Amino acid sequence: MRLQSIELKNFRQFYGKQTLEFAGASMQDETNVTVIYGDNGRGKTGLFRALMFALFGERVLDQDKNYDQADSFDAKRLYLVNLVALEEDGRQGTEAYVKVRFAHDNMQYEMTRKLYGILSDDGIVNEEDAGLCLYIKDVTGNTKVLDHDCADDINALIAQILDRRVKDYFLFDGERIERLTKATTIQRKEIARGIKSLLRIDELFKAEEAVKLLDAKITKELEKVSTGEYRKKLQMRDELLQSEVTLENDLTQKEDERETAEEHLRLIDHELDRFKDKVTLLEKRKTLENRLETLRQHGNLLKHRMVEGLSFGGLVLSRDLLTQLYVEIDFKREKGQVPSDLKRELIDRLLNEMKCLCGRPIRMNSPEYHLLKAWETQVPTQQTQQAIMGLFGDLGASQEAAKNGQDVIMEVLRQVGTVDAESDQIRQELAEFAEELDGLPDSDFSGINKARATIQASIASLDHEVSVQGSELEAVRDQLAAVDRQLGPLERESKQHLELSYQRQVVAEAKQTFKTLIKRFTDEMRAQLEEKASHNMAKMLDSQGRGVLRAVKLDEQYTLEVLDWRDREFLANVSAGQRQIVSLSFILALAQVAGGAASLEIPLFMDTPFGRLSPEHRDNLLSYIPQVTPQWIMLATATEFTEKESRFLKDSGKWGRVYYLDSKVAGQTVAKEMSVESFRGLQKEGVTRG
Repeated sequence: MRLQSIELKNFRQFYGKQTLEFAGASMQDETNVTVIYGDNGRGKTGLFRALMFALFGERVLDQDKNYDQADSFDAKRLYLVNLVALEEDGRQGTEAYVKVRFAHDNMQYEMTRKLYGILSDDGIVNEEDAGLCLYIKDVTGNTKVLDHDCADDINALIAQILDRRVKDYFLFDGERIERLTKATTIQRKEIARGIKSLLRIDELFKAEEAVKLLDAKITKELEKVSTGEYRKKLQMRDELLQSEVTLENDLTQKEDERETAEEHLRLIDHELDRFKDKVTLLEKRKTLENRLETLRQHGNLLKHRMVEGLSFGGLVLSRDLLTQLYVEIDFKREKGQVPSDLKRELIDRLLNEMKCLCGRPIRMNSPEYHLLKAWETQVPTQQTQQAIMGLFGDLGASQEAAKNGQDVIMEVLRQVGTVDAESDQIRQELAEFAEELDGLPDSDFSGINKARATIQASIASLDHEVSVQGSELEAVRDQLAAVDRQLGPLERESKQHLELSYQRQVVAEAKQTFKTLIKRFTDEMRAQLEEKASHNMAKMLDSQGRGVLRAVKLDEQYTLEVLDWRDREFLANVSAGQRQIVSLSFILALAQVAGGAASLEIPLFMDTPFGRLSPEHRDNLLSYIPQVTPQWIMLATATEFTEKESRFLKDSGKWGRVYYLDSKVAGQTVAKEMSVESFRGLQKEGVTRG
C-alpha cells in the first residue's frame, strides 16, 4: 500500500480544506520520508486518525485509551468535526470529510468518508455519518465506484489491503514504546493481543471455548446415565472441569485487577509529577525502587544457588571428621602400617608351621611366639588394607569437595548478606522518603503518596494470589489428565452408552488438538518476532549496545526481555535509551510480521519516536527505518526533531516532503508544505520553534 495523499475538510484541528501529499507515493520515488512537524495539540496524530477514519470509520485510536488522566476515556467527548467551523456555521451544520488516495497492487484507490456536525444552542455537539465512497481504477483506466449502499463490499475490500486487527501497529507513539519497556501485566496483555491479531486465530480461540463447553455438557450427560466406578470418575471429571473454569476466571479477574492497579499507579506517578519542587526526590525514589527490584531478582537467583550449594552440606558439616580420619590413615601410611611392610600371609604361615624362616622351631608361649601373635593382631588382611587405601583416596577427594562446597556456600552467603544489607538500606531510605513526602504541607500530595503505597501493597498481594492460583490450576489440569487416562479402560469395560462415550473421547481429543495447535502457532509467531526484533535491535543500537546486547526474547507469559552475549537476561541493566530501542525493535517486528515480509507493506506513522535516544541511536533509527518501510511519516516536535536530526535525514537522501503545522488561532491548524531546504533554513534560524 502506497499512501499518495490525504485531503481533509474541517476534520479535527484542520480548518477548511487542506491536502497533504506524501513522499514514496510510487515505487519509482527515491525518497520515502515525510516529516509532519509541529507542537503538541496541532494535529500530528490527527492525521493518522484521519486515515483510520477514512479507511475503517474508526473514531477512537488505541492511543486514546492511554491518556494520562485519572478518569476513563469517553469516546463521546471526542469530536471529529472542527469546533471553530461548527461555531461559525451554527445550527446550519458543518460538513467534514477525509479523502485518502492510495495505490495497491497496481490499482488506484480514492476513499472518501464524510460526517456532519451540528452545534446546538446549549453547546452540545451532535455528529453523524454522512456517507462514504470508494473509487477504484485499474491499470487499463477503467473505474469502479462503490458508495454507501456497498458499505459491506468496501469494508471487505479494505480489509484485504489492511486487516483492521493489526492496523494499530502502524502508528508508533511514545506512550506505547514507554509502556513496552516495563515488564507489567499491561505489557504482557498488549503483546498477547498483538500476537493473536497477527496470527488471526480469533476464531480458533472461540472454537476452543466452544469445545470446552461441549466437553462439560457431554460429561454431565454421561454422568446421569452411568453407574459404578465409571460414574465416580465422571463425577470427579465434572468437578475438575468446573474447578478449571473457576480458576481460569479467577486468574483472569486477578490479572485484570492487577492491570487496573498498575494503571492507577501510573496515573498516580503522573499526578506526582505535578509537584515540580519534589522532582529530584521522586526521581531518587524511583531509582531506589528499581534498584530494590533488581536486588530482589538477584536474591532469588542466590536462593537457587544456595539450594545447589546445600548438596555439599553433608560434606561441609563432616569436614573436621573427614580431616581427622585422613590424618590418622596418612600417619599410619607414613609409618608403614598401612599398607603394612609385613605380609599377613607370612605371619600366618610361621604360626601354622611353628617354625622360623631359618628352620629353628618356635615354642608355644615363647617370646617369639607372642611377638608373632602381636603382629598378627596389628597387621590387617590384604582385603582390609585395600579398603583402607581406597577410603584414604575417597577421603582426599571428599575433603576437596567439602572445601569447594564450603567456598561456594560462603560466597553465596556473603552475597546474600550484601544483598540483604543493601536492600535494608534502600528500604530505610524509602521509608525516610515516604516520611518526607507525607510531611509536606500540601495535603493533596500526602494523600496521593499514601494511595501509591496502598496500590503497591495491593499489586504485591495480587501477584501472590496469581502465583498460588496458577499453581492450583496446573494441579487441576494434571488431575484432569490423570482422570482421562483412567476413563479410557473403564469405558471399554463398561460398553455402556457407547455413543456418548465416543463423543466424549472425540471432544477431549479435539480440545487437546486446539490447545496444541494454538501453542504451536503462538510458539512459531514468537520465534519470528524474536528473530525480526533482534535484527531490528542490532541495526538501531549504538556500538556500545551492540557489544552488550545480543537478542530480544519473549517468554511464554509474553514478557519482553533482552539477552546479552552470555544469554543472560539483561533488560533490568540497560539504559533508558536502550530500553526504548528494544521496545521500538519489537513494535517494528510486530508490524513486519503482520505484513509477512522483512519490509513493511504499508506506510509507517511514528509519533515522537526519539524520546531518550542517544545521538547514535537517533542516527541509526533515521538510517534504518526508511529501509524497511515503503513510506515513513514522522510526527515530530521541535525538541524531538532538531537541526542535527534534520541534517542527518537530509544527507540520507530519503527525505522528500515536510509539512509545518501552524496555528495562529486556537482550534485552527494549517498544514504548510515547505521544501526540505526551506524548512532547514527556518529551523536553523529557530523560526520553527513555538
